[in-house]
Amino acid sequence: MYRYSEGESSFIMIDGRDVEIPRFRTPKAIHALCLINDAAGIVIMDYPADSDAADFRMEFYGADGTQHGLEPHDTEGSLEGMVRSAAMCAVAFADLLGIKPFHSKEYRFEAADGIHDAFIDSHLGECKMVRLDSDPDAGATLCEGEFE
Repeated sequence: MYRYSEGESSFIMIDGRDVEIPRFRTPKAIHALCLINDAAGIVIMDYPADSDAADFRMEFYGADGTQHGLEPHDTEGSLEGMVRSAAMCAVAFADLLGIKPFHSKEYRFEAADGIHDAFIDSHLGECKMVRLDSDPDAGATLCEGEFE
């Protein structure tokens, strides 16, 4: 497991591509992991349903154990912002895992609400500047990773 942070939010990152990890997909286990690690949620990386459409699949679960996509969920935007942060961290984590060739700049990933594009504007070791397709004019955000 890894921990990635974007701003004030941190997330547990789990590589679930080659192993079955059903115990990490239950609300009780997710909630416990988030409490123990002071995390806003967990991201499980998996293979996409269609490998021609995306480089990886991202499952995001909030600290309460519910799964979310990147679409807006509430009027205040707090959940949407947290899910966007998790998605940017997922792209940085995918880069660390070598899902694409070293120092790739463009990623396409599948989330609960569909396919999204992301761009890594700079690589700074385990830290990466990432931006999402849904806001191309926004500046890239720094995602910092560490091994848990």
